[in-house]
Amino acid sequence: MALEKEPSSSSQTLPEPRGLLYLLLGVFSFSAWLLSKFYPPREHSTDVEQTQDNTARTCERRENRPPTPVRVVIDAFPPASTPPDEWKAAQNKKDRREWWKIGIEIATLLVVSLYTYVSCNQWKTAERQLEISERPWVALDIQFVSPFVTTNTDVRLTVQVGLRNTGHSPAGRLRTWADLLPSQPKHVGVERAKVCGAATSIGRKNPDLADTLFPESAGHDPSLPQQWVLHIDKPNIPADGFVEPTIIVCVAYGSTFDEKPIYQTAKVIYIRTTDARGNAAPINTRETPIPLQQLAVFPAYEGANYAK
Repeated sequence: MALEKEPSSSSQTLPEPRGLLYLLLGVFSFSAWLLSKFYPPREHSTDVEQTQDNTARTCERRENRPPTPVRVVIDAFPPASTPPDEWKAAQNKKDRREWWKIGIEIATLLVVSLYTYVSCNQWKTAERQLEISERPWVALDIQFVSPFVTTNTDVRLTVQVGLRNTGHSPAGRLRTWADLLPSQPKHVGVERAKVCGAATSIGRKNPDLADTLFPESAGHDPSLPQQWVLHIDKPNIPADGFVEPTIIVCVAYGSTFDEKPIYQTAKVIYIRTTDARGNAAPINTRETPIPLQQLAVFPAYEGANYAK
């Protein structure tokens, strides 16, 4: 009897390696799929700039994290919309307030300007009053020292001009001038201005030669002789020989504390003769000399005494 052969172990275990291979292949495939989900495949490029841009974008994507939510607390709901009529009324009220404000500002500006103007005027008035109270005041005193006489070339009269300071400060740069007119001038102010202008110009030309007159003191202009001869040239005498002489005397002076203002004092007087009845009459130059007792002296009708 023939012995039966037992199947060999190699023939019995042949299917096992194939199953194990399939199992390992499946596990590997599953692992590769799983890894592809977590790590996406990278794109390789030869361009360096594109690689850097992709890297920067990848970093930006990684750093671009959603911001932390901010908690907002609403204390009150927004106000309801204002009706058009109420809005217009409120706007008009606001406009009126603005106009009132502008009006008050303009009124305030006007009041301040008026106050400044009045204050400046008051200050100037006070300054002027102080100057008037403290400035020198020089008075004129005219005296006749010789008869009215006629010569071959003129008629003349000798006078003496005295000065007296009645102010509260010394009078400096004294200069005196006088003129004898053959008749009464039509415009006394014009002739007086000429004489005062001459006195002022003399004082300005020679300020160092002028004298000073102290308060409550009397004297005369040292630049003039104490007895001053005033004359009228014969060509200025009318043909009938009658004259109505007018004397204009002016003294110009200044203050010792201020050199700018020039003060003036002038006097205008008429000279006539008296007839048998004692009335004033023109002087007949053909009947001279005329004694002082027969001369009538009286102030001019206008501008007899002038001071500034």
